Amino acid sequence: MTFSIELPEEEVRELAAKAHARGVSAEDFARQALKRAIDEEAAPEPFWKAFTSRVHAVPDEVFDRLPADGASEHDHYLCGSP
Repeated sequence: MTFSIELPEEEVRELAAKAHARGVSAEDFARQALKRAIDEEAAPEPFWKAFTSRVHAVPDEVFDRLPADGASEHDHYLCGSP
C-alpha cells in the first residue's frame, strides 16, 4: 500500500536530516516513526492511569463511609491492632 502526505518544506528537511543522522532513508525513518506511534496507541494503559480512573469511578457515598482517621489508624482497620 502506498500512503502519501504533504509536508511543509521545513518538515521535509528535518525528516531528511534525522533520517540521515540515523543512516536510513527518509521513507524508512517516517515508517519507523509511524510504527512507534501506532505501537504506543496499542500499549496497555499505565497502572497509574487505570488506578486513577477506577478511583474516580467510585461514588462519593462510598468515600463518605470510610473512617476519617483511616490513614493514621490503618493498622487498626486492616489488622485489628489497638
